[in-house]
Amino acid sequence: MLAKTDRPGTANHKPNGGIQIPDGSGGIQRREPRRPLSKLFLDQAPHGTCLELIKVQHRADVLRAHGIEPRHRLLLTGPPGNGKTSLAECVVYELVLPPFVVRYDAVITSYLGETA
Repeated sequence: MLAKTDRPGTANHKPNGGIQIPDGSGGIQRREPRRPLSKLFLDQAPHGTCLELIKVQHRADVLRAHGIEPRHRLLLTGPPGNGKTSLAECVVYELVLPPFVVRYDAVITSYLGETA
């Protein structure tokens, strides 16, 4: 959720969709998902896991009624180019959620690890 100061017309909002962070780099950007899960080529096991995650999120109210909190995190790991970002885009497309992309190089600066 965006703070009131990150909305359009405020000082922290950037017109290109990024959110201004303290060093001014705009390392967090909102993007519109364009690809459904059906357009991704997945093996049966990961495809089934994604469908289960999507179903759980769509039925979160039923789970909560039974005292079960649905999962709200997803960790994708693997080498560059194996489809982590594509899969994340497909999942948020199916969940009708706004994806936020964090540019690591813009958020982590050369000051990381330095002491005061």
